Amino acid sequence: MQRARGIVSVLQRASVAKFGGAAAARVATTPLISQTRMLGSARIQKDKIPIYFQNSAGEQKLCHARLGETLLEVAIDNDIDLEGACGGTLACSTCHVYIDENLLDTFPEMEEEEEDMLDLAVAVKDNSRLGCQCCVGNAHKDMVVTLADEYADAR
Repeated sequence: MQRARGIVSVLQRASVAKFGGAAAARVATTPLISQTRMLGSARIQKDKIPIYFQNSAGEQKLCHARLGETLLEVAIDNDIDLEGACGGTLACSTCHVYIDENLLDTFPEMEEEEEDMLDLAVAVKDNSRLGCQCCVGNAHKDMVVTLADEYADAR
């Protein structure tokens, strides 16, 4: 136990040297596990961008998406009512969404498999995509993703 306290003390002193100032004082007096959580969450927040999910009634919910995450993953993480019955394996069309037409070209072109699954979806439009196939990037900050009114699970 004494050795563990010594290691924590050394790490806390290193934190003071690394961060300096008032932030260092906070870090130095915070247990090591909390330091990791505190510093890690600041990094994660920095790598997130705001995205809005909108239902057919026009109601929007602000979500924070990690870069590289699919729209389906963002929806699941934020309790958005987007099915994703196949778990994002491109085997259904239940994560059918509408992308802002001005942002369609910021996503990679649809693969044939996605087009095939969208053929099974209800109310397909020119801006239809499957949420499991659209990864969030910096160009998608403040993007509005509209949820399809209904879906067909034709797996």
